[in-house]
Amino acid sequence: MLTNVQIEEAIKSGSIKITPYNGALLDINNYRLKPRYIKISKFDSDGLLIEKTMDLKNKYILEPHEYVVVSIEEKIILAERFFGRFFPASICIEKGLIITCGHLNSNYSKEIRFGLFNAKNDECKIDSDLDVARIEFEKIDENIPIRYGNNYSDNYTEIISRLRSEKEELKGDYEKKVKQIDQKIKEYSIL
Repeated sequence: MLTNVQIEEAIKSGSIKITPYNGALLDINNYRLKPRYIKISKFDSDGLLIEKTMDLKNKYILEPHEYVVVSIEEKIILAERFFGRFFPASICIEKGLIITCGHLNSNYSKEIRFGLFNAKNDECKIDSDLDVARIEFEKIDENIPIRYGNNYSDNYTEIISRLRSEKEELKGDYEKKVKQIDQKIKEYSIL
């Protein structure tokens, strides 16, 4: 695990890129992360799912047992042999918030998001000042072999895209077949 001095050196060398970077958020061995916005999914009175994104510059009241997806303010990109581990900030534990965290691989450049659940029976106010999570950094020694591969996110996207294409193709074939049957019914009805 890297110390704050090592993290600062890695930032200066470009091995760790944090945008925007705020030195005040760097602790002894981790960096504190702030939420930027949340994605809310709720059902309306007709039972339809409504999704909306809300900026956390204003406070949001998280209802008891409500789940939202939190996107953090920072974009973090790590060079090869660096990785990060996310963990919930202790203030979230005190507020009764459960955070789903994971890890950050090198060269990941997409938005970083966490699941946030209010486990209490009371409302909880959240805003952009909340320390939602922290990240620890580690560098794998040059002498230790690494195999980069099994990039599930790319495979996942490729598989989902292929399946959606197959679905549309089947849907088109189905509609074509239904029209053929309707035409035959019409022909036989005329006789």
